[in-house]
Amino acid sequence: EILMTMYQEYQKKMQEYEQKNATWTPAVREMKEKELMQLQQNLEQNQQVLQQQLLRTHTTIGINPTYFI
Repeated sequence: EILMTMYQEYQKKMQEYEQKNATWTPAVREMKEKELMQLQQNLEQNQQVLQQQLLRTHTTIGINPTYFI
């Protein structure tokens, strides 16, 4: 759920960037690009954390985690 919300925010900001970047000053464009990169990094980090938690849970309850990779 958290990951989905983050992804939706990223998609919304990416869409805005694609639609408006030609009208922005270079400074604004750079700021928006940095913001998008940070959102993408956060998404990737949270996805990794959730995958690790899922693997730990499956290992704890005895499900072979190799099926989920």
